[in-house]
Amino acid sequence: MNTVATVLVDVTCEIGRVTKLEKHFRSRGFVTTILTPDSVRAVYRFKLEEADDSVKNIISALNEATPLFKTICVEVWAILPVQNMVARPPVIEVGDGLIYVMRRGNRVLAKVVWDRINPATWMLPGSALRNCLPGTEVYRLETELSRKISLLKYVSANVKTSPGNG
Repeated sequence: MNTVATVLVDVTCEIGRVTKLEKHFRSRGFVTTILTPDSVRAVYRFKLEEADDSVKNIISALNEATPLFKTICVEVWAILPVQNMVARPPVIEVGDGLIYVMRRGNRVLAKVVWDRINPATWMLPGSALRNCLPGTEVYRLETELSRKISLLKYVSANVKTSPGNG
């Protein structure tokens, strides 16, 4: 499979705590960027085969840094290679109301949708692709993040064999 998933975490905190937060995320394997004097972006990439350990590491890193957070927003996606896909222009598909899929060439960008959406919607609101919580509610992410990444694993395993893909 060898599909890589990406978890993007944007965190706002008190001014003066950004450097400490950035160092914490870097020490846990995240790639970090300071966005503003009170916000940090941390990106964690992992193979879907290693999802269980990776989710534990992500949640552990978030739980340890919770006292530093004001708010936290999370996005999750994976780029899935598809063999023998029929050439077509980019298409947006919504499966199970949970995954946003954009096809380009022989790749499928599968993005987790955190909200309920209408499958007939042409434009998804950006808020549906981000899960934002107060810093004190990071504990709510663990089960939800595991479930969403399991869904990405399922899609990754099945997109290669779906009808019309060769």
